[in-house]
Amino acid sequence: MRPMHDLPPLTHHEILARVGPFTRRGHSVDLGASDRARREIAFRPLEHPAAGGLPPLRETLRLDLTEPERPRLTRELLAPDGMKASLQAEGADAGLLLEDIMAVPPARQLQRVDGCLIAMHHRLNGRTLLLREAEARLPGLTLRMTVTGVSGYPAEIELLPAPGTTPEFPSDLLAVQGGAWGRLTAVQRGWLGSVMLRGADARRSDDAQALLTRCVTHLRQTLSEPPERFHGRHRGARWRLTVREMLPMSVGLGVVALALELQRQGPERASVLALLANVAPPLLMMLYFLRREMPHIGLPRVPRRLPASAWQAVPPGDPTP
Repeated sequence: MRPMHDLPPLTHHEILARVGPFTRRGHSVDLGASDRARREIAFRPLEHPAAGGLPPLRETLRLDLTEPERPRLTRELLAPDGMKASLQAEGADAGLLLEDIMAVPPARQLQRVDGCLIAMHHRLNGRTLLLREAEARLPGLTLRMTVTGVSGYPAEIELLPAPGTTPEFPSDLLAVQGGAWGRLTAVQRGWLGSVMLRGADARRSDDAQALLTRCVTHLRQTLSEPPERFHGRHRGARWRLTVREMLPMSVGLGVVALALELQRQGPERASVLALLANVAPPLLMMLYFLRREMPHIGLPRVPRRLPASAWQAVPPGDPTP
């Protein structure tokens, strides 16, 4: 691959030679929005009317010819509230890329769940949709998911409060949904969490989308109720999470207790004690690194009722942008 700055700007002839499949399908070149120096061709936006529960959408296409032999085509769908979904594909033939992208309906890129619009960013691998990022807007909160393409790694979850709001979420706000979900960690811009995904490629992508939909429903219900309802509704799940987090420390304490008991029994147990001293550390390290999340070291996080000021109850209805 040649560096981008070594490639000459696109000529008018090169643009015309590339856009034939696009113009035949009603996509006109937007020379003003194109960037010849960066070898990017932009096409005039197309307007899609509201349909299937989705708002009106503006569709734009951009063809990247940084690698002339392997063009990259990106479709963006923009909603009136500024939410944007994208779909990207690359290959040897720009015309075939256009056909593959046009075969994906907008409803696969944007969905409405419990009144909340979810915008997704996909990559096409052949004709398989792979989710890479997604965003959902709830009342007073934005949920973002980032999915890596590496199997066995969790998806990252971000919860970003609306400007000027300071809700206080419990660390197990998402973890009560099941064992795949991790606790939230407070950061400067909001909260970070994670969720484990099953499988690889298409299955992993489908699992991420299903979990995202479930999470939106969970948050929509939770945040529309007074905070004190959270503990009552999820008491069992909160306690199971606490017990699960105590297991690593319990194993460590058990090993220490066994060593003390062997030492108390006298020299005849010295060989067993020596074996335990040699085997226990690497075994505990292996168990530590095999865990999907860092174990909690410290006092148990006992679930408590939330104060009424944790977040302001939101009445049912369409989320505000």
